[in-house]
Amino acid sequence: MNKLFLSLVLSGTLCVNTVFAQSTDTLNTAQTGTLNAIPADTLALPAEDITMTVKTLPGAYFNSSSGSDRLGGSKMGFIHENIVLKVAGDTESLYKIQLSDNRYAFIPKEMVADTVVDAALLVPCASQSANVSNAGNCDRIKIALPGRRPYMIRETSHPKQLIIEVFGVQNNSNWITQYMDLQAVENIEAVQTDSDVLTFTVNLQNKTSWGYSAYYKDNTLIVDIKHAPAFSLKGMTIGVDAGHGGPASSGAVGRNTRVKEKDLNLAMAYMLKEMLEAKGAKVVLSRSADTEVTMAERKAIFKENNIDMMFSIHCNAGGTARGSSTYYKHIEYREIAKCILNKLLEIEGVNNFGLVGNFNFSLNAPTEYPAILVETLFLSDAWDEAHITDPKFQKLMMKKVVKGIEDYLKYCKKTEKK
Repeated sequence: MNKLFLSLVLSGTLCVNTVFAQSTDTLNTAQTGTLNAIPADTLALPAEDITMTVKTLPGAYFNSSSGSDRLGGSKMGFIHENIVLKVAGDTESLYKIQLSDNRYAFIPKEMVADTVVDAALLVPCASQSANVSNAGNCDRIKIALPGRRPYMIRETSHPKQLIIEVFGVQNNSNWITQYMDLQAVENIEAVQTDSDVLTFTVNLQNKTSWGYSAYYKDNTLIVDIKHAPAFSLKGMTIGVDAGHGGPASSGAVGRNTRVKEKDLNLAMAYMLKEMLEAKGAKVVLSRSADTEVTMAERKAIFKENNIDMMFSIHCNAGGTARGSSTYYKHIEYREIAKCILNKLLEIEGVNNFGLVGNFNFSLNAPTEYPAILVETLFLSDAWDEAHITDPKFQKLMMKKVVKGIEDYLKYCKKTEKK
């Protein structure tokens, strides 16, 4: 990738001008206010600080560091396309991105394109009005900005909040309209947490989490927070992923039987599909045959079908280890992983290999829905292999997965009533 270096001279240029003063999306123009009174010296960025810029491509995400392992670097969150970022350094595969004066992140080089941009897009700008409305199946937050800026979003469990950080932005959101029919959002406030970081704290009504998505429409940052479902499998849309697939991704191989993991995963995915459908759920498979499907394609399939939950079925392998385990990335989905693992451990002879959090598996990363990885048994252990290659035992394990999901829905219903 070619690096384009910009020689830019900024002389106290405001990012708020007649171009940006127009109303954004469907926000109330009566609440937009005037931004032209902000002193230039609060927004200017020294010319020597700007060296190189890149623009995000679809599917881009931030990493926490330049470190990596077999699953890649630790992901911080996805970021919408066509957002201009300032490069502060690089490694062989990553750019170090300066989000604000005091915050950095890393982004894979294949996730961005070199670009030359208007200098105003790199100057801290002032936010405009915001509102929160009921959009049918979600509460929708709209934050009007003069231009697209990078952001980070995370959910906390205690208290139940969504924290939205927008970088390169100063607070001028003097109107935050909150409509009275909200189902997910209790209230929202905007606070300047650093000189060029605006933080929106969203207090949530529900005690359980069902996903959120963030994206730009024009220059309005939109965050959709899903409403809680009816806490029943009936009517839900469930994503089921059969791990691996195709000639290049067989997964683990049985030590004694030489069976391929991809075949066992697909067999169990169909079993799970049949059981969930019997409960009244609609099931979306990421693959229905021995075909190669990339992680990006799997996530796209689930997103396009607006699933409510996702379960990825795998077999494990390695060393002398044995047993079942479940994995989650986001803390708000720990409980469902726990419920499924507890049910699997009811099976006589199944060892507890653990409940694993902050797991960097690609299919655990989306925030739009709860996503859990289920590692059934080890193909490298004699007892585990003998049992997981038995269709009757596979069916028993998938029954336990369904029971675990139902236990989680009962937990949610009870928790929301407290």
